[in-house]
Amino acid sequence: MSLSKALTAAAGNAGGESLYVEDVFSTYVYEGNNAARTIANGIALSDEDGLVWLKQRGATDSHVLFDTVNGPQKSLTSNDTAAGADYSSYLSFPSAGTTGWNLAGAILNGTGTSWASWTFRKAEKFFDVVAYDGNSVEGRVLNHSLNSTPKFIIIKATDGSSNWTCHHTSLGFSKVLYLNSNSAQDNGSRIQAATDNTFTVSSSSLTNSSARSYVAYLFAHNAGGFGDDGSENIIKCGSYTGNASERSVSLGFEPQWVLVKNADNTDDWWIADNMRGVVTGGNDAFIKPNKNESEDSGADYIDFNANGFTVKTGYGIVNESGSKYIYVAIRRPMKTPESGTEVFSPYAYQDATLTSGSGTASNRTIINGGSNGGSGFPVDQFWHQKTSSNSSYGFHIFDRIRGKGQALITPSYSASPAGDSASNGGFDFQEGVDVEYNGAMYYYNSNAGNRSHISYAFKRASKVFDIVTYTGNATAGHAVTHNLQAIPEMMFVKAYNTSNEAHWVYHKTTGNAASLLVSGDGSGYGGLWNNTTPNDTTFTLSSSAAVNSSSYKYVAWLWATLDGVTKVGSYSGTGSNVDVDCGFSAGARFVLIKRSDGDGDWYVWDSARGIVAGNDPYVIFEGGSVTNTDYIDPLSSGFTVTSSAPAALNASGGTYIFLAIA
Repeated sequence: MSLSKALTAAAGNAGGESLYVEDVFSTYVYEGNNAARTIANGIALSDEDGLVWLKQRGATDSHVLFDTVNGPQKSLTSNDTAAGADYSSYLSFPSAGTTGWNLAGAILNGTGTSWASWTFRKAEKFFDVVAYDGNSVEGRVLNHSLNSTPKFIIIKATDGSSNWTCHHTSLGFSKVLYLNSNSAQDNGSRIQAATDNTFTVSSSSLTNSSARSYVAYLFAHNAGGFGDDGSENIIKCGSYTGNASERSVSLGFEPQWVLVKNADNTDDWWIADNMRGVVTGGNDAFIKPNKNESEDSGADYIDFNANGFTVKTGYGIVNESGSKYIYVAIRRPMKTPESGTEVFSPYAYQDATLTSGSGTASNRTIINGGSNGGSGFPVDQFWHQKTSSNSSYGFHIFDRIRGKGQALITPSYSASPAGDSASNGGFDFQEGVDVEYNGAMYYYNSNAGNRSHISYAFKRASKVFDIVTYTGNATAGHAVTHNLQAIPEMMFVKAYNTSNEAHWVYHKTTGNAASLLVSGDGSGYGGLWNNTTPNDTTFTLSSSAAVNSSSYKYVAWLWATLDGVTKVGSYSGTGSNVDVDCGFSAGARFVLIKRSDGDGDWYVWDSARGIVAGNDPYVIFEGGSVTNTDYIDPLSSGFTVTSSAPAALNASGGTYIFLAIA
């Protein structure tokens, strides 16, 4: 933690270090390898108690839940009533000072199997685990450590058959649900009360029978306690009423994980998360806690957005008219990065280095570490360009929010491809992306000609980079909410369901009355931003179809300056060497430059291909790569534009905008 963050934490949390959602919750997907391994998700279950929930995604196997209080000797199954089973041969919790949890053998890690896991760490105002032995006393009061009133409580007997009894604040204490069943809410006050430090149970065999042992999982609600100053919420337990049309639910934050149940009817529970895929306007991946079914990805049930989520039309499981739905939602990652490597990873490769079989164009490759260019983080946006000399295509840009197959091409007006094409990549990986690209047009991973490529992986991060989708309304003053947690200084906007509109760019240097076009033209296109400067929660649009037609869907990429990580800025050309100070300590690894007062290409350099004191390879948005020019040089605080650069980069008196990443 940086000094500034530590001081903020001390002021906001009475001397304690700040906690973030990344410290207490993780969705982690993995492919089985039948070997001993550690799932290093950054959650310190060695220091605090917690819960690990596993489900094989592609098979009709049961859910398996482990908590550190009962240990792996009493793993439980949410889709049935069975007592705990001993899985200690297959899963173990880490020793002190380490994070994650350990796997061994094939049961939870078989070769060729695909798994989802969710880890909940005990923390005040988020989650707690309480184990107790029953005594058949009506109105028994038990202690917990949430330091806030739990709004969702799950109780299960660990030593015998019983339902998973659930209390949700939206139903009151006179009603219960069962996590292992699709049944509607049932009468019965089995969990009778809750306070900031206690909860009360009845003498029912489901919650407090003599000679039986129980575990309770308790979830907080809008209790604060997180973020730089300790005031931010990361979990909400609420409800909504279905309307059989699109229904927006406000959380006050963007979620990464949602658990939902129709409380009035016999519909299944379901879990969606952003790692397995919640696609804006596309099919979403669902797992049902009350069933052993494979993951379902056959429908568009839900979208996540900057302030909550939207459930869709026509599905009783999420939005039946008049039905009451309860939910638990957990906030997306929120930490502010401290280095460029946390948010950006470049990778240069050739086709032959990525093949894994016969060398045909149908090979699948995962960029997932080591020499294969792993990012070190879950990727939210992926840029690709073929850099062979015969390339005539610009960057193909994909993002996690719009999902697999939805490329936008610079500087093309083209819409994203229709449907989730299997030939156009995915984001369902903890590190890197799927580059299973085989089309004759793209040559992402075809051996033909041993082509060379450059790819960039970006992560959404507070105060650095955000991605937002929205639907236009053709009304001037349309304010779009974002989660950048800072004022956007550079924005790319593109309508992705039409080929009628170009990529448009806002930059703080050209201001809110001008726009840049991703086609080499200069600035001067007025009105798109409604002559309104973005703020730290919204950006504002005119009624122009370029950014706000009522029939179009748009994606926006937002960038801001963060000391030592990113710099959005400008410089004036001199015709001589220009040192551009970005405030970095070890130079820039990514540099994007565009002349803003005249025509010129969008130039891109990166450290993977080389930013050196000599010739530096660059690519441009229009497509194509040049390797024999020396237009920029390294500079410890940023980069240097050399005297040999053309007018598009360094004309005396010219104005140039840039984005740089350390």
